[in-house]
Amino acid sequence: MRRLFLIVLLLTGIAVNSSAKARFAWGAEIGTGVDMSSDDMSTLNIAAYAGCKMPWLTFVGLGTGIDSYMSQSYNSYPIYFLARTSFSPKPRLMFGELRVGMAINEVTGQATQTGLYLRPGLGFQLAVGKGFRSYLMISYLYNSLRFPSPKVDTTIHGLNQAVLTLGISF
Repeated sequence: MRRLFLIVLLLTGIAVNSSAKARFAWGAEIGTGVDMSSDDMSTLNIAAYAGCKMPWLTFVGLGTGIDSYMSQSYNSYPIYFLARTSFSPKPRLMFGELRVGMAINEVTGQATQTGLYLRPGLGFQLAVGKGFRSYLMISYLYNSLRFPSPKVDTTIHGLNQAVLTLGISF
């Protein structure tokens, strides 16, 4: 996990130094993740991120959040590298996003676990002003958390979710 974290920091540094037109940017979002594996592990998510804007990248930087499982007293704290682009130097209605990092998972009765956090997504601009952008995004989330399932006598080997997010960036 330390190697993954160092790679994320290195990628962020390279991205920031590769463009002379980079400007500081930050944002926040709220959303929900629906469990796709029928383990009753749906979440309420909040997140914040900071980094920079560049001509081809709408945003590149680091983010963190809290994913709180609604039916269990579990929490996940993702820390990730985030890259967002509309595949054009001009803003477009649709954009793609990728989040890669680690999640610190706290499960009641289990030791704290750190694992892979992966979240590719597709977003749509809602409102664009002089200093802000709001968006709606749908994405797939994979968290490599492993623990005994609360519903059946099996072990969960990773969480798979469909995530719907409402956010704003400045």
